[in-house]
Amino acid sequence: MTKPERPWRPRRRLPPRAPLAASLLAALCLLHPAPAGALQPCPRLAAPPLPLLAAAARPPRLCAARLPPAPPPRPPSLAERNAFRVLAATLLITLDITFYTFPLPFLADFLSHSLGCPPAKVATLVATFTYSALAAGAAIVVMEGRRRSPRRAAQQCVALAAAAALMGSVAAAQAAVPRYAVLLVARLVQGAVSQFAWATALAAAASLAPLADVKATAWVMAGNSLGELLGPQFGSKLYAWGGVRLPFAVASAMAFLLAGAFGSSAVALRDAPETDASTSQAATRPKAKSPLRDARTVQLCVGLALSCGVVRSVLDSLLPLYLHSQHGFSIHHISNVMLCAALCFIVGSTSSGFVFARWPHLVNGILVVAAFATSILTGTVFLPATGIGVSAIYCGYCMLSAFVSIAVTSALEERGKALGNTDDVMALQVFFWTLGFGVGGVLAVLASGGAGSAARQRIVMAAAGGLNALYATSLVAAASRRRKRR
Repeated sequence: MTKPERPWRPRRRLPPRAPLAASLLAALCLLHPAPAGALQPCPRLAAPPLPLLAAAARPPRLCAARLPPAPPPRPPSLAERNAFRVLAATLLITLDITFYTFPLPFLADFLSHSLGCPPAKVATLVATFTYSALAAGAAIVVMEGRRRSPRRAAQQCVALAAAAALMGSVAAAQAAVPRYAVLLVARLVQGAVSQFAWATALAAAASLAPLADVKATAWVMAGNSLGELLGPQFGSKLYAWGGVRLPFAVASAMAFLLAGAFGSSAVALRDAPETDASTSQAATRPKAKSPLRDARTVQLCVGLALSCGVVRSVLDSLLPLYLHSQHGFSIHHISNVMLCAALCFIVGSTSSGFVFARWPHLVNGILVVAAFATSILTGTVFLPATGIGVSAIYCGYCMLSAFVSIAVTSALEERGKALGNTDDVMALQVFFWTLGFGVGGVLAVLASGGAGSAARQRIVMAAAGGLNALYATSLVAAASRRRKRR
């Protein structure tokens, strides 16, 4: 006999036991808390009761896997730190000015006594630096004008390393073969390298944050004065110890060490993310008109050329002659005056950098006031009856010219961000500054000759002061026009 078939009934599924057991365990833990001193549960399991019950009630296949904790953020390397990059640009400018000034104390003596060169050749050798710097500045302005985006941090370090390596190569050539032809070619190359170093360092500093509440460009300008202080002492001491080869050899070693530091920084920054907001925004902004077509940029560059280029170049040449011929100052006293003037420039650079970093809205007002004060000191520098008075006015001019240069550089930073390429604006600034130095050298030669040279020097300085006063007046007129347009 066959068994009768049972009717089909659906099997009853039992609930999963793991969530049920977990729910019971959680309930027991809530009803019977652990006594004091007993073993505590693992901190990973010590969760609030409601989330624990909710998680226990879910099927195991729906529980999400626990993700590993996120790694801590990588601390920035030395090359990525803002302080390192600011000090690197400052150190390059210090080395550049040191390279320019350290041969000046012994160059005339070496050429006249060791090589038998006439004074005309000495003057030609000194002047070639300015000529090559002007030619290189024009070329750099053209090349930067074709650039569509600013350099990244790694590219800036590569450019700084190239400038330092070229400085070291030029110094090594002069140390190896100290002949007039080699020195002449080296000065030509050094002028072009100096222009490139200034344009690169200022562009790098313009994209960096303030250091110790002082603008990065102010640190670069302070490095300029530091090089003026160190250069003559460096060159004269080493020349007295080891002849003409020793200062050039030591300078070459310093430049190559700096180039190696910049190269290693470029390697470290190669894969680093770009953190500079201004550079990133400028890289994505379309290219605007050229700085040469921007009236505000040209006005600022011309003012810098007048106040800090022409006047400074004339005073660097005429002031020692005037103090020696009219007031009987010795070389030691003149060097002390130059030392005080360089210290005043450093104080003015750091003070103005601190003020403009804290209160950037004061840049235009301080620029107008400093330009007017500089014009007054320029026109009256040779009028006092004593050498102490002349020296005091010169030191005051150096401090106020630092305010003018930092204010102009800060305003040009803003114009560079508005135009979309700060590198082009900084290159144009350096070119105008060098052009002002060249014009000042020509005026100094014209004012230093002849029987009535003292009266002629006063007339030249009065004319330079009048030009600076006209420039300050143009700043006021331009500011009033901008207010009317707003």
